[in-house]
Formats: sequence, C-alpha cells, structure tokens
Amino acid sequence: MNITITSVKYSAFGNFESIDYSPANVSKLFNAFLKDNFVPNVITLYKIEQPQNTVSQVQRPQLLNNDIRCSISILPERVDIETDRELELENVVRYLTTISDLFQKKFSRLALNKSTVFNYLGKDAMERLCEMLAYPKNYDDEESLIELMSHRVSRKYIQALDEKINVGRNIEGVPVMLEDSIQFRQVRIDTDINTLGEIQTPRFDWTKCSAFFTEAINTDKMILATFEGVAKNG
Repeated sequence: MNITITSVKYSAFGNFESIDYSPANVSKLFNAFLKDNFVPNVITLYKIEQPQNTVSQVQRPQLLNNDIRCSISILPERVDIETDRELELENVVRYLTTISDLFQKKFSRLALNKSTVFNYLGKDAMERLCEMLAYPKNYDDEESLIELMSHRVSRKYIQALDEKINVGRNIEGVPVMLEDSIQFRQVRIDTDINTLGEIQTPRFDWTKCSAFFTEAINTDKMILATFEGVAKNG
C-alpha cells in the first residue's frame, strides 16, 4: 500500500471583485510575489446574466510557480492556492495575507480541500475498509456493485478562533476490473474543512489564518492516520 496526495487547495473567501485583470493589479502582484518565483497569468471565467441569459467572459488574475506546481487564483469571491503537494504553512498564510494587505481586503471564511489516494490495497485491507463505507443495501436483482462511498460531516470547536469549524470527509472506493469482476483496490479520501458559512464577518488576520490552517492540516492527518490504521491492522 502507498499513499498519494493528488490535490490540495487552500482557500480564503471575501469580496475580491475589484481585483480584476488590469495592468495596475498585475503589476502589484508581480512585484509582491517575484521573490517567491511566481509569474502572472490570466484565467477566463464565464458569467451568465439573467434574465437575458447572455454569456460574457471575465478575466481574472492568477499567479503560477512551476517549480512547486502551484497556482494562486484571485476569483471574485475567493482566493485559491492550488497544488498537488502540501505547502509550508507559513508560506500559505504569507501568500494569502500578502494579497489581503496589498489590496486592503479581509477574509470572511477559510477552507482546506485535499484529496488523498490509498493505492494497491490488498483484499483483506479492502474488506476491513469496506466496513467504513456506508452504502445502500443491495436491492433485488442488483448486479455487481460499482461504487462504495461514505460521506461524513461534523463540527469541532477551535479555541484559537473561538468558533466551530466544519470537518467534511468523503471516502470512496475506486473500482478496477480484475479477474473478470469489478474489485476495489484503491480508496480516495476527500477532506473539506472550513469555517462556518453562516458567519460572514471579515475577521481572519495572519494569526487566525495560521490557527485555522494548522488545525485543518492536523485534522486531515488524523483522518488519514485512522484510515491507514484500519487498512493495516483492522
């Protein structure tokens, strides 16, 4: 068995509509992130306007660092830092707060989304793990099962933030064809850990960003460690 991280996204929500793809904004971003080897890029969003049902294109600024395969996208409602590996926490917080300070914006929500795949699971490990996957009981005349999936959402109190956060996880068996039958030899765990959507007050500075992502990363590690323990030891 080996474990592979396929994607990690660190997000900060707020009102970033005014940070459009203009020469002035691109210049600010380029100068602020040059020392971190990020270069400017542009992404195109499609906006549907009602009731005319017309589609227009909106360009938004993005920063790319090919060395660490990382992008920073400034969307109208959030900033996304995306990569296929875990970044240093200090750098994540610094990237976000640099944008916050540069454009005088504040963050109202934070989120960590991560996908991890457990590969080459043996039959015994899969049998143990299937007990963790809540799927419907087979109905009459149902043929081979092609999907195993378990959704869980919980809340936990974070003292450093003085508020609760959502901890979501989705565990899904990945089917493969072996010996003329569909079998499960991979499991993907998606975690979605975020502050509550009901609270939209801009309140996250450097300290609170660091506190949230520290807790989110540790929670993700605990979820994966529990899963790995079941796979190895039952």
